[in-house]
Amino acid sequence: MTLVLVERSDAGAPWPAADELARLGVRASHAFVAGDRRRRVAVYVATDAEAVRRALTDAGAPFDRLWPAAPFSFDGADASAPEAPVVVAERTYPEPVREETAASLRDCSRWCFQTHEVGAVSVYYEAGGRRGLCVYTARDVESVRIANRMAKLPTDAIWGGVLVRPPP
Repeated sequence: MTLVLVERSDAGAPWPAADELARLGVRASHAFVAGDRRRRVAVYVATDAEAVRRALTDAGAPFDRLWPAAPFSFDGADASAPEAPVVVAERTYPEPVREETAASLRDCSRWCFQTHEVGAVSVYYEAGGRRGLCVYTARDVESVRIANRMAKLPTDAIWGGVLVRPPP
């Protein structure tokens, strides 16, 4: 099965019904929703990205971008509770990021994040390695901005929000 991230600018729209998704072999796992409800990145599990695209299109659920992802999880930080606060950093990398590069980025930037009390929850890399989504726990969004700037990590946007689960 493949993880597929779906970005949308209207976070207030409801989740597509589980039975509509299941018909095409798609399951909604969780989403990160911006505090101002202007952004949502949902994580789906499916056979491939095309199945998610078809399921969302059939359900009339709009989206801005959809991409297959590989997760890279971290030990320690926890955002598994319903409505857990998170900070999300969206990234576009100038060069594709591979597993060994990701590990090196993590190791080199660890002190920046520890200094600002930022805990990495998970990172999702687009299959081609050019797109990334990093999820953190932190006391505030600004701490994440500072840590990313100090670590010289590229960011397209950084926003605060919550982790939500779809209705059963």
